[in-house]
Amino acid sequence: MSDFKNKKIVIKRNTFLAVFNFCLALVFIPVAFYILIQLVTGKTSISISTGITLIVAALAVIEAVPNCIGIIKFGLRKLDLDQSGLTMYHNFSKKTQKWYDVKSIDISGLGNQQSLIFNFRDDSKYTFDLTDLPFTYDEEEVRDLIFDYYQHAKK
Repeated sequence: MSDFKNKKIVIKRNTFLAVFNFCLALVFIPVAFYILIQLVTGKTSISISTGITLIVAALAVIEAVPNCIGIIKFGLRKLDLDQSGLTMYHNFSKKTQKWYDVKSIDISGLGNQQSLIFNFRDDSKYTFDLTDLPFTYDEEEVRDLIFDYYQHAKK
């Protein structure tokens, strides 16, 4: 249990990434539609550059749609967790003054549809859906809120 003692949850807000993906989608999606219309009408043929543009547009849509929904829903206060942002965690709740037997925390989902999956030492799991998380909490309150959720789930 002591190997978890000095670790903490790192939750970062990445508004730059949300805005960048939104702008990328605004640029590439119309270009992709233009190329598709040109291909369908026979005014152009498929080439390496058109193929690359279509691939980039598809990736922009896949990445930007959750971010666009997040910007519309929450403004620029998007909560973004990635693997580098959650490499460490703390399994002590100051609120309840208890230690929790957490083996690891995984992330699933993209953009605003992300979830934290707590893996316990007894091989049970608990998923915390981040879409329910209010954006007014500070890091310590978020950690206590998450631990309260999975403590309740373990009962």
